[in-house]
Amino acid sequence: MKKKQRKKAIYLGVLFLAMALLCNKWLIELTIVSDGEIESAFLTMAIIFFQILAIIVGIYMLVTQPILSIPSIRAPSGTEVILVISSVIFALGLTELGSRNWLNYFATPE
Repeated sequence: MKKKQRKKAIYLGVLFLAMALLCNKWLIELTIVSDGEIESAFLTMAIIFFQILAIIVGIYMLVTQPILSIPSIRAPSGTEVILVISSVIFALGLTELGSRNWLNYFATPE
């Protein structure tokens, strides 16, 4: 039974990676969109998000299989997640403050 589940996970991992490669912005523009160009920034970002998510899921499913002899991935603890999120928020805040100061005090009107 375990061997069957491992095969299923490997096939799903490969399927997710194939979907990520095939469902890119340019292929969707050529096949689905009538005028050949996606004008919505939200739709473009959704396609890119789907691609990244499919790649992550596919790699995760392949890496966690013991047949490949790759070490398994450990889930981060709550404190590690909070540390990463707070670091990103802090860095974005510093970037915002720096750009506002630059625009108000140092940048020329042109």
